[in-house]
Amino acid sequence: MTKKREQTTLRTVRIPQELDNALETISKERGLSVNSFVSMLLKKYVEWDKYADRFGYITLTRESLRRILNATDDNKLIESAQDYGSTVPKEFLMFWFKELNIDSVLTALSLRCKYANVAEYELKIDGSNYIIILHHDLGIRWSEFFGYTLQQEIKIVLQVLARLEISRNSVVLKFDLP
Repeated sequence: MTKKREQTTLRTVRIPQELDNALETISKERGLSVNSFVSMLLKKYVEWDKYADRFGYITLTRESLRRILNATDDNKLIESAQDYGSTVPKEFLMFWFKELNIDSVLTALSLRCKYANVAEYELKIDGSNYIIILHHDLGIRWSEFFGYTLQQEIKIVLQVLARLEISRNSVVLKFDLP
């Protein structure tokens, strides 16, 4: 099977020498060409940063997030996750994709995992059966918050109840679409 070649455009830009030096250094460290690295950065901006900045995302260290989650009462954590999942993801989907459907839910989750580094994302689809597997290193409190948030998001947006399995470093959601 041959891979379809992506159509590209040649674009010339002027950048300060110290920025070019930094791009060369970082590209070399990552084993990439400067062209590939710059394309990756631009793709991230177009897919994530452009919207995340406008939507109000902040950068937080993993340790800060762990401490906040650990300082939250069990019942409050789940209540907060469900409340958040009832409103924010729907707003997020409309802001980003202008529609509420399975594709926007899955694409948004994939982007959150990829660019916000909240989990590794895996999806299995068998007909109308969906299994979302999320693996992370943030502990049980993140599993609870993220899991209940996503369960509520799926309930509100897709009008189905996802079965939720939570463990220390993973969240599994299973649901069927009619």
